[in-house]
Amino acid sequence: MGFFLDAFHRSVSARQKAAPTFYFFDVGIQRALSEMLEVRPVPRSSYYGELLEAFVVSEIHRRIEYSEKQMRMSYLQTADGLEIDLLLERRGRVAFAIEFKSKKSLTIDDFSALRRVAEDFPGARRLVLCQEERTRVTEVNIEVFPWAEGIDQILS
Repeated sequence: MGFFLDAFHRSVSARQKAAPTFYFFDVGIQRALSEMLEVRPVPRSSYYGELLEAFVVSEIHRRIEYSEKQMRMSYLQTADGLEIDLLLERRGRVAFAIEFKSKKSLTIDDFSALRRVAEDFPGARRLVLCQEERTRVTEVNIEVFPWAEGIDQILS
């Protein structure tokens, strides 16, 4: 039916205390259970963004499982309000810090969370998966991908 995404923390006991987030394997199930099948998701709405995030997270999860890659998935939420949608760890270190945006055109503000975690996760690739049409790299080395290309990039 779905899976839990644990909160990131360097301490195992702290990870266990933080509330996990549940994702359905299929956003259609999520929409049906919340009685939202008849509601058309409007691009750029918060509901549309939530569905895009849920879809991409479940797709990354599915591909990691099928590929048998050794990656741990988590999310980051700090006491001071910093949030990163998805962290992927490999061999005990964060390899990817990923944000999802349903926008077709990003602004500098859309990169603020990823800019803030650069020092916390040295060597991690910082990605934004969104609906922009082209791949690009920002001046602060944040990679921007159309979401489908970004998934391929992560799992290549």
